[in-house]
Amino acid sequence: MKPSPNPSKLILILIALTAALQLAACSGKKIDESDPQELYKDAEEDITDKRYAMALDKLKALKNKFPYSHLATQSKLRIADVYFDEESFIEAAAAYESFRDMHPKHEKADYVMFRIGESYFQQLPSGVDRDLGPATKAIDSFRELIGLYPKSELVDTAKKHLSDATEKLAGKEKYIADFYFTREQYDSAAGRYEKMAARFPDTESEQYAYSRWAESLIKQDKKDEARHVYRTYLTRYPSGAYAKQAGNWLDASGGR
Repeated sequence: MKPSPNPSKLILILIALTAALQLAACSGKKIDESDPQELYKDAEEDITDKRYAMALDKLKALKNKFPYSHLATQSKLRIADVYFDEESFIEAAAAYESFRDMHPKHEKADYVMFRIGESYFQQLPSGVDRDLGPATKAIDSFRELIGLYPKSELVDTAKKHLSDATEKLAGKEKYIADFYFTREQYDSAAGRYEKMAARFPDTESEQYAYSRWAESLIKQDKKDEARHVYRTYLTRYPSGAYAKQAGNWLDASGGR
């Protein structure tokens, strides 16, 4: 004889089925696809409820069926937003860039530029030993936003993420340069640290690069070049993190 079903489980199953039916009824409601306003409104409801695939279908249909409606333009931007919200950042970047190219003077141009940068920023890997191509694109977008729209409310966040992306790129250069330094390949290390110092001005990474650049030259007995590097560092950062180290070496070598 089969055991009787657990009443609590039956109740849970009924609740789940009811919720599923309600969701299906809501998401599958009939809309007038000849009315762009209704299509757009329904797509917005789908976005609110995180039914992203359905929202995309409606926004794309609106854009294609009513290309001359003002809602078609808005739909293009919302398509990019949906990709961003569902964390499809590659697609989001492409959609925002397409929108910017087609509507360069749109009232939300600063927002679009910011979201381009964010779409690339969100693609950054956690480690510096992987592809950091998106960092360069994020930096370019954030710099463009700051330059073109300095009064935008998005500038503060853009500056922070610009700094984070820059340090991430600098971290990659540091990783490579340190690799050479720890293996006593000081000539290659010096070249990398020099590149780091030039590429990332006004950052903590620049100061680190100057210090290790000078050390790499000293290890090769290139003391005149090392003096020049340390003097340049002290000119730029007289109270910097490596100022004492630079001053002590210069004093000891008679190169102040």
